[in-house]
Amino acid sequence: MVLKGILDPEDAREAVRFGADGIVVSNHGGRQLDGVLSSARPLPAIADAVQGDLTILADSGVRSGLDVVRMLALGADGVLLGRPFVYALAAAGEQGVVRVGPDRQRDAGGDDPHRGAGGWGDFAGESGAGGWLRPV
Repeated sequence: MVLKGILDPEDAREAVRFGADGIVVSNHGGRQLDGVLSSARPLPAIADAVQGDLTILADSGVRSGLDVVRMLALGADGVLLGRPFVYALAAAGEQGVVRVGPDRQRDAGGDDPHRGAGGWGDFAGESGAGGWLRPV
């Protein structure tokens, strides 16, 4: 079971006690409550509180490959992308959807040595995000 909408470390600890397999750090795209904090802001504290006890996924406001890198750097084990695929489908159909993955990886720097890592696996550490863009 994966619980979505976690924005507080204590809620993440409660998810562990509940027996959840994972959590999604998400503000539901910021559409539900005006002024809700960004999902990136609490992510490091949440990761510190429960890293290793369950899988941490990040969501909300992720549009580019650089956004994916940021969420991984802040402590997510994986990142959920929705809107880029929907926009690509609307704009270019199946071919647009097929291009989303490579486009996100390219705009994140791919295996650019300027990032200080040899590849995605090096960057993401134990999370195994080396094959970082795959459908779920």
